[in-house]
Amino acid sequence: MLSGDTEKATRYYITSLPYKKHRKMHQAIREHWQIENGLHYKLDVGMNEDQCPIYRGYADRNLSIMCKIVLKLLIDHKDNQDGIALKRIKSALSAQYMKKVIEF
Repeated sequence: MLSGDTEKATRYYITSLPYKKHRKMHQAIREHWQIENGLHYKLDVGMNEDQCPIYRGYADRNLSIMCKIVLKLLIDHKDNQDGIALKRIKSALSAQYMKKVIEF
């Protein structure tokens, strides 16, 4: 979905929980998607993952794993209030800064 269009999907869930427990299930599903959407946002905005043109073999999966590792390192690096994208750029421009991020 590189055109910027939005997409809507409907998901159905099957459970053996009694009907009275539907609120608990609803909350768990919403929490899951909140985490998932937050991760995607960070990968897209901070790591430019949606702009990546790599689609051959396992290269896209391997790069996605590496992006998630780097994202975790950048999030855990609490040196200042810079955002993930700026930390990524600083790491690319300065080997010293990258070393600080990796060593945490």
